[in-house]
Amino acid sequence: MTVTPYVLYGLTGKKGSTVNGGPHTLKTKVDLAILGVPYTDVPQTFPQIRGELAEASGNPKVTVPTLKAGDEYVTDSWVIAEWLEAKHGSAERSLFYGPEGKAYAKFLETWANNDLANEIRPFAGPNGFANSDPDVQVWLVANKQGGDDTAVKAAVARLDDPEFVEKQTAAARAKLQTLEKHLAALKAEGKGPFVAGDKITHGDATIFGWYASSQGRPAIGAKIWRSDELPLVGAWVDAVIKATGINL
Repeated sequence: MTVTPYVLYGLTGKKGSTVNGGPHTLKTKVDLAILGVPYTDVPQTFPQIRGELAEASGNPKVTVPTLKAGDEYVTDSWVIAEWLEAKHGSAERSLFYGPEGKAYAKFLETWANNDLANEIRPFAGPNGFANSDPDVQVWLVANKQGGDDTAVKAAVARLDDPEFVEKQTAAARAKLQTLEKHLAALKAEGKGPFVAGDKITHGDATIFGWYASSQGRPAIGAKIWRSDELPLVGAWVDAVIKATGINL
């Protein structure tokens, strides 16, 4: 068994699963791949995060991703990105390539988390709930739904409603037009295929995390990211997968 210096705690719905996911965890996975840093995946259910991980880290409000390095626990994808850059970034391989690149990545993260994500969550959240262990579902209802599972059951049912899927995927594609136009402007200047040009950065990671979150149901994910309306977005997805080896 290979021992790595870092342990990455992420999200899963099933205890014992090898799937270490969640949109923010995938951002950190992209960052680790960019920097070529090995790590060990430790997926955690919500009860495990609030129990085992909270106890181990000494942080009752711990979230994922959390990166463990020796006895140190670093939480939050942006904070982890800064930490990794300080430890492993270089002129040849960086998450930001300087202060301007860092500011640009923060702008993209804000857009992705507060604009694009609003149209991805109606798929990601219910699908994650549906694919969770029964005890995890009970925990989520009790702690996230105020003890009433009516809303989450309705949200899960909508995933099989063609009319809802068409409307919601169209809304997500509309948000991604911002990215498509940006990639088109870069291409016109002979740059790309990444959001900052020819090198993959944390800016790409901030958006790829939400791509990953829409892949729980591949047919739905394809309607969003593999559309004739968004050819450069589709090419960007392929470029990130090729550069990182992360394929969902």
